[in-house]
Amino acid sequence: MLAAAALTIAGCTGSPTDSPANRTTDRVTTATARTTATVSNPDFVFADPLDDYGQTLSPEDHDRALVNRAIRRIDPCGFIDLQKLGSQMPDVKFFTYRYNFDHCVLASSNSLPPRNSAVNLSFTTNISPLPPEGFDVNGIRVSENTHSASCNYYMSLGLDQLAGAPLTPSVRGITANLVLLISTDKAADPTCAAAKSVATVATQVRSQGLPNRATESVPRIPLADRDPCSLRSKVPGYSNYRVSVPPNAHGCTFIDDTRPDDTIGVIFVPVTLNDSRFQGTTEEIDGTTVHMGDGMESCTARVAIGDPYQPAYLPSALPDSTDLQSAAVEVHGKDCDANKHVAAAVAKSLA
Repeated sequence: MLAAAALTIAGCTGSPTDSPANRTTDRVTTATARTTATVSNPDFVFADPLDDYGQTLSPEDHDRALVNRAIRRIDPCGFIDLQKLGSQMPDVKFFTYRYNFDHCVLASSNSLPPRNSAVNLSFTTNISPLPPEGFDVNGIRVSENTHSASCNYYMSLGLDQLAGAPLTPSVRGITANLVLLISTDKAADPTCAAAKSVATVATQVRSQGLPNRATESVPRIPLADRDPCSLRSKVPGYSNYRVSVPPNAHGCTFIDDTRPDDTIGVIFVPVTLNDSRFQGTTEEIDGTTVHMGDGMESCTARVAIGDPYQPAYLPSALPDSTDLQSAAVEVHGKDCDANKHVAAAVAKSLA
């Protein structure tokens, strides 16, 4: 789990109109890694009625949205307990979200880009049935699948057993198959010792409860548990949405008002500000700096949202400006111009 002082960036207003390249990082108060994990009673996962944002949902879509909300509420980084790991991973530098807010990386001090993580923790439903190989921790099964390229360990989240879990058969099956995947690259972890150690500790944490993103994750990133479908009234020309199949909890597909076959995807993601996605072409739209991708992503529009933040460093690690991150909105669609304007409109609504 992470703990930190309040995150402040000197000289940064953090508004969506700032260009990441121009944000100053002379003085950064960084999050520091807590040595023990903190969990909550799992009843929080499905608590409270679901907000449909004024759109009538079918029973299946309602339950899909319910599961996606549940996933947003659980912090993948919260399964890390450095005290339990102890000397098994002595070179940990930091942990943080990467790729999406359901993917946590535990980075080592001797890692080199682009593989800057010793261990990855992420939610998935891609494995069914789970491999028979594995071991038990506190009565919970950890399935193992290692091969020449990677080390993979799977731990069921047990969400289908919780109060309020969806009853629609197809969605209940998805819920039952949701697992935490702990993985490493075999080149960095040739004996799979790091992956197995983290998987063992994560399962010990899981046996005590589940990490609540809203109350126990630091730095607090508002977009990490926000439903992108809540933007229904903020996406011009796209007033209805399509619920994503879990565990795609941080993306929402919006449907064109006049052309139902025309859709646009809005995703909330963490980004490292010095990577290529924020070093390409920019365009000012309504006072907002929109970043356009390159190559295959040349039609993808992105806007940084809120204050930049540093990963949660261990006390012994020195902060590095190249690790600076931000939450961002990412927009995909066939019409590049529409992507830009939707990204700008969404950024303004989130400011």
